[in-house]
Amino acid sequence: MFGLYYLIRDVIVSVAAFGGAWLWTISPQTNFVVAAVFGAAGALYFILFGRDLTMRASRPQQSGG
Repeated sequence: MFGLYYLIRDVIVSVAAFGGAWLWTISPQTNFVVAAVFGAAGALYFILFGRDLTMRASRPQQSGG
């Protein structure tokens, strides 16, 4: 399963790299705008659905008594 994870991850990264190269052939501005849109979408997704696990883990446990 370890190898399968890296296979899937690397295929996705390779497709993204070729997509960026194709967008660059259209224009560098197009590449930048598409990257900015995906970055904003990822940030919005994290704002809406993301969790900060370090904050929860750093709170001290209180005893029941």
